[in-house]
Amino acid sequence: MTITSIAKTVLIVDIVLLFCLLIWADATTALNTQVSFISFSLIVFVSYLSYKNRINRSVANYDSSLTIDDDDKFELYEDNEKPGKIDNIKQTAKNTYDNLGTFASVYRIVSYAVFVLGFFALKEQNILQPVAYLVGISVLPVGIIVHMIKNKLKDT
Repeated sequence: MTITSIAKTVLIVDIVLLFCLLIWADATTALNTQVSFISFSLIVFVSYLSYKNRINRSVANYDSSLTIDDDDKFELYEDNEKPGKIDNIKQTAKNTYDNLGTFASVYRIVSYAVFVLGFFALKEQNILQPVAYLVGISVLPVGIIVHMIKNKLKDT
């Protein structure tokens, strides 16, 4: 299951939805679903890239000397050999600082801004249809479920 195969399935679901809306609904409904779908997909894509980069950095910086020895899991060593509470606090602070870039990425902030601005632009033009907007958001999870079902049927 690769990201490109998931993206293809989600785009097919979106195109089918778009054609159905253009046939049975008006263009405003289709516009609402597409604005929400594109902006929500942008958020998911940027989050995926952010976490992927974080994992790649973690793998590149992996230090095998920091792993727990098999003997240590049974607590065979004295307490004075284990790291103290202050060391744990320092490690927690370091981890929080290292992960801050993942959560406060400029691309993620911009993608959320696009999502909010799309919503407000539709509202200001008095063409916002909340149900259609929610349908557009749900295209991505539905597309992923369709992809999973398709793969499950292919495997059996």
